[in-house]
Amino acid sequence: MHPKLETLFEEAESRYLKPEELTVLSQYVESLPERLEVYRQIRDREIDIMQTVADRLTAQFPQESKETLERSIKNALLMLRYCAMARLHR
Repeated sequence: MHPKLETLFEEAESRYLKPEELTVLSQYVESLPERLEVYRQIRDREIDIMQTVADRLTAQFPQESKETLERSIKNALLMLRYCAMARLHR
């Protein structure tokens, strides 16, 4: 859960949410469908995106070892997934 929302719920355990807290929650919920769509697009296109990255790395750095290129691609894949999750989280 988003840290700001987690804090909001923890602070409001023994009371109702304040109007400004409801606004924050509403904004988060309202933007969720768009964030989910972006996440799904990245997830569904991951292979195409990463294949382009791999092809370009291989072309631009032909002198690099296979192991170095593989490690770079794996790191890029992890970054892409991290970015997708960050977008989902906000």
